[in-house]
Amino acid sequence: MEKLAAIAKAEKIDIEPAALELVAAAGEGSFRDAESLLDQIASLASPTSEGGFGSINLEIAERLTGRVGLKKVEEFASLIIKNDLKGALDYLATINEEGHNLVQLVKDLIHYLRKVLSLKLNPGLESIFQSELTSDEIVKLKKLAMEADVQKTIKLIKSFIRAYSEMRYSPFAIVPLEVCIAENLS
Repeated sequence: MEKLAAIAKAEKIDIEPAALELVAAAGEGSFRDAESLLDQIASLASPTSEGGFGSINLEIAERLTGRVGLKKVEEFASLIIKNDLKGALDYLATINEEGHNLVQLVKDLIHYLRKVLSLKLNPGLESIFQSELTSDEIVKLKKLAMEADVQKTIKLIKSFIRAYSEMRYSPFAIVPLEVCIAENLS
């Protein structure tokens, strides 16, 4: 994030922190991939009269990368942990209509639920998550961890891993995900 922020500043790319975080996550650990993605997104932004690029917000970054930001994953996870079947399916339909990559959504959701479970089992792990998440995101994660049931969360993670595997080969990626949600929340 720091290196990408420095590049954005040097290249006069006006990008919101949440959008920059999404670009970093989309690089999946590869700085070169994240840097290349930042360059691609900037090239699609309107140039400014000062020689820089127009503002890039989270919505633009999501649309261009096909990925869902952490706020959407948090919201989706919250609906699932709260056992809100209708809310989760409605939210999934909205995310799908927006054109996001559902396979990536499930991958991000699995990682997020793992953090919820880890924090539930060991609150001391909060210090480790502080390097990945903002203080506001930590507060939301802790709140969700307090609400989560350990056995149900373990079952959810296993089910989403199975759905992820099925989604990668399905011509209709949303179907295994909807079935997974229905099985676990009804």
